[in-house]
Amino acid sequence: MKTVLKFLLGVLAFGAVSSIANAQSFSCAVSSGTPYCSYTGKLSRVYINEGNMMLFYLEQAADIAVPASVGYTGVTKGTAVSYNAAVNPIFAEYFYSTALTALAADKTVGIQMRQTVGGYMKVDRIWLYK
Repeated sequence: MKTVLKFLLGVLAFGAVSSIANAQSFSCAVSSGTPYCSYTGKLSRVYINEGNMMLFYLEQAADIAVPASVGYTGVTKGTAVSYNAAVNPIFAEYFYSTALTALAADKTVGIQMRQTVGGYMKVDRIWLYK
């Protein structure tokens, strides 16, 4: 009976840990006098148009009031983050391919934003997690 109970507790603990690992988070802070926002979670889709606007849709929308808490005004869209590929095409290619990899493999990403563009937070770095 103790073995069965230990097994059931182990299964419950594993389930709790894996749901924590898949949790979404969006936050903003100031580091060395520079504000930034970050998202950790999954992407639901990626987009690019002929005008070089890239959008990375967050699996869970961000609260648009949070960026204002560190001084980013003009954020009106919390469903996605953005980058203009014309600004730095090489970075845009790397970022987009990393985002596509994450989307295709259903992986968690970490994305950091430091500015706004067109009502979205503007991305400037990405991490891909196992």
